[in-house]
Amino acid sequence: MQADQFCAQPRKSFAKMAPQRGGRFMFLIVEAIHKALRTESTLVFVLVIAGVFAVGGGAVAWLVDKGYKNSPEYREEHGSLTTGRRLEEWQKVRMVAMLSPHSGQHVVILASAGEETSTYANQFRDVFSASKWRVDGPKPAPPDQPALDLQISVSGQFFGHELPAAYQAVRGALQFTGMKMRPTYIADPDIKPDVIVLWVGPKSPDSMEPGNYPPLVTHGHY
Repeated sequence: MQADQFCAQPRKSFAKMAPQRGGRFMFLIVEAIHKALRTESTLVFVLVIAGVFAVGGGAVAWLVDKGYKNSPEYREEHGSLTTGRRLEEWQKVRMVAMLSPHSGQHVVILASAGEETSTYANQFRDVFSASKWRVDGPKPAPPDQPALDLQISVSGQFFGHELPAAYQAVRGALQFTGMKMRPTYIADPDIKPDVIVLWVGPKSPDSMEPGNYPPLVTHGHY
């Protein structure tokens, strides 16, 4: 019994000393911070500590987000947005400025298969919508028409005639903003006179000229 009582006493004393040591350690830390700041102001102390935690938390959040965006899952899902073609802000602004005077015009967007092409076509849809045009699509392009880059098709009724201002605005906007596209309109007998068709396909090799491959025709599939 005496041995048990003797052994229990040191354990009890140590338990009492532990909080005291922790408190002393915390005191030394706070004291060191105040000395480093050269002030005893509680407000300054609180602001500095809050800033440190904010910076630390922001750094952790940045690392977590970078890890998320570098993950294979994110790259697979968003690869077309980060590595594919996209319209720059200045291109969108300029195109809307050139197309808006012709609001109400009907445009159909036909896009080839592929996630990157679909994403690119959706950006043109957004531009036409912002210009208050009537937009259909993007719709799947006919499988037998291998679209590349951009092409504008109009009604065959305009063959040999001057095109309406809205049609010229589309080509002018695409050319002004540096889009890789077929330089001429394609007259298609299956397109209605009040409709413009914009074809969107994968980007062709840099050495390939868009005007050198066969023109695309809708065969009424729009």
